[in-house]
Amino acid sequence: MKKIVTCIISLLILTSVVSAETIGKRIFEIKVDADVTATNNAFGISEFFQEEAVIDLPKIYKDLPKKGFVTGFTEETNIALSLNILGVKAGFETGLDGNVTLGLSKDLFKFLGQGNKINEPMEFTSNSQVDLFAYFKTPVSFKVQGISISATPSIFVPLVHAEMGKSGATITNTEEGTIKIDGLYSLLVESGIDAGIIETREFTGSPSSILGTSGFDLALGVKVPLFLGLQVTGDVHLPVVPGKLVSKVETSGDFSYAINLMNPDENSPFNMNTGDIEIGTHTGSINRPLTMMAGVEWKPLLDMVKIDGSIGCGVRYPFSKRAYFYPQYHAGASISLLRILGASVSTEYINEMFRHEAGMMFNVRALEIDTGVSLAGSDFKNSLRGKGFGAYFTFCFGF
Repeated sequence: MKKIVTCIISLLILTSVVSAETIGKRIFEIKVDADVTATNNAFGISEFFQEEAVIDLPKIYKDLPKKGFVTGFTEETNIALSLNILGVKAGFETGLDGNVTLGLSKDLFKFLGQGNKINEPMEFTSNSQVDLFAYFKTPVSFKVQGISISATPSIFVPLVHAEMGKSGATITNTEEGTIKIDGLYSLLVESGIDAGIIETREFTGSPSSILGTSGFDLALGVKVPLFLGLQVTGDVHLPVVPGKLVSKVETSGDFSYAINLMNPDENSPFNMNTGDIEIGTHTGSINRPLTMMAGVEWKPLLDMVKIDGSIGCGVRYPFSKRAYFYPQYHAGASISLLRILGASVSTEYINEMFRHEAGMMFNVRALEIDTGVSLAGSDFKNSLRGKGFGAYFTFCFGF
């Protein structure tokens, strides 16, 4: 029995070495990658797949945190080409990186779940932000005396930055049984694309006119081996030059409506005053997030098993009045056999979202497919309750 166990362990170690030297290293590679996540902190995915969906508004109001309802969406899609020659891997990558958040105050769900008192106005607010960047980067990685070093300079163009200003509504119940709703909204959309292109919907400039609004940032990474497969890691993403926001679209308005529950004939028509949509030039700037992570990585059986963990922080809209800080962490484990078949699990709080992910990998050197799914949420408790979902898919081809 001992001989059998010894043979199995020896075989696993041997396959790890073979994998590292052959299957896992392509000289030329083309990669297509897509990663999306959608979250919220009120509605579970399973609730919408029941035969009779029941939305318990009083319970939702009770369970919501003070900040209210929060939903988010992130996506990153890209295509990359790379060469790995003489221990140096270099290439280029281009894609889209987007982030959307929407928030509604808890008072709205208090009204929906419990109502409000007669002649006592109840106010609720809304806020949202949208960021979409196009980027082009040239990653380079190599080793110096066993230390792995990577550097990724990136050029990015801020395609869209949108924010809702003062937006919300006031709801009042009267003694006559009428519900009065009065609200207002404002929206500002900024872009690195010239205002004339937005207004005419025709590209009349040159590529240099868009590149002229681009920003620049730099990602650096290092892995320092210690002993017995253990190494320390560090990663930082540094904004260097902000992208320019040269145009804006701005609008605002208000609305009102009255519903008489006792006498529907007295309902007033929905009245909405929409302000002019202003399109013009703008002189603003924006950076992609500043992030820093430090951690450890352990490979007890060379490339067959990997366990890793890291902690750090991020700053969204760095070097601006809108800047704010958020923590980050990641912990995961993966296993692979000859780098032909593999599986992984991880938990993380990255990009202001909790994700608990499981993935699998299939690789025959010329072709590799990585895919996985995750439970996600804007807070840890709801991420475990299935109130968000994520998925990724990576396709690699090379030799």
